[in-house]
Amino acid sequence: MKTYARMIDGQVAQVITSAPDADGFVAPLDHRFPPEVLEQLVEFDPLKRPIPPLSLEERIAALLAAVDLHLNQAARAKGYDGIVTAALRAGYPGPFHDEGVAFATWMDSVYATCYQLLAQWQAGELEEPTASELIAMLPALELPS
Repeated sequence: MKTYARMIDGQVAQVITSAPDADGFVAPLDHRFPPEVLEQLVEFDPLKRPIPPLSLEERIAALLAAVDLHLNQAARAKGYDGIVTAALRAGYPGPFHDEGVAFATWMDSVYATCYQLLAQWQAGELEEPTASELIAMLPALELPS
């Protein structure tokens, strides 16, 4: 999944991700946006590059995009298309069931912790985390052996 900042007059106007849909299809950006919007896009990796100045909603969206990427990378490392496909295995008996339960439980735990941390930040109880700092505060994946 790639993340883009739509820049207008030197300011971030929108954060756009190229996340796959439920079937795993990633629509090309030129199918989703007109040429004048495509010219305004700047690719950035929320895990490696500092996020440009954004509104509160955009900063939250960028942090959530980094968390989504973290979850999907872990699932892809085990051969799944993404976290949803890995977690889906929890619903079916078979050789991947236990691993699916672990991924589903982890995903729920990650999002519950993430939303709690974001709420603490918005309440002033926590400094605004970078994407890397937020991910470091999330639960680790524990797969069955």
